[in-house]
Amino acid sequence: MPIEGGRFDPHRIVEENQDQQNYPVVQVLISEEFFWNKVKVALMALERQPIRLDLGENTQADILSCPCVALVVDLEDERLDMLPLLAQLRNQEDMAEMPILGYCSHDQSDILRAAESLGVKVVLRSSFAASLVKILHELTAGEEDSTWQEA
Repeated sequence: MPIEGGRFDPHRIVEENQDQQNYPVVQVLISEEFFWNKVKVALMALERQPIRLDLGENTQADILSCPCVALVVDLEDERLDMLPLLAQLRNQEDMAEMPILGYCSHDQSDILRAAESLGVKVVLRSSFAASLVKILHELTAGEEDSTWQEA
């Protein structure tokens, strides 16, 4: 199923992001519309450019092909097993220190612990939307000058 704007292309500016093309990019790995819309609006308010990735077999390559300052992920997304992907990303030298925000239900303690062990800032799903702007601001503050670049 295609995402808004079709297949991810890091070189194509989505029309709604025209005025944000010089803002730092935050890649978003969320398929649920409710949370995608919340994250998109919050990032745009913080002068960050949200890029929503198509979740599938090419997700890691898509992440690595587009310089960004942070990732926001749904740790329970049914379309992609996030923990192995995040572990693979953390093994990439250039991605080892990338700020990553993940959210998950409170009853998924194994996922919460595993994500935290990978250096992911974990937020409970129940409080994610309520504190989103503050959390995203803290995640991306001061990152304008340290955008990850492909080696």
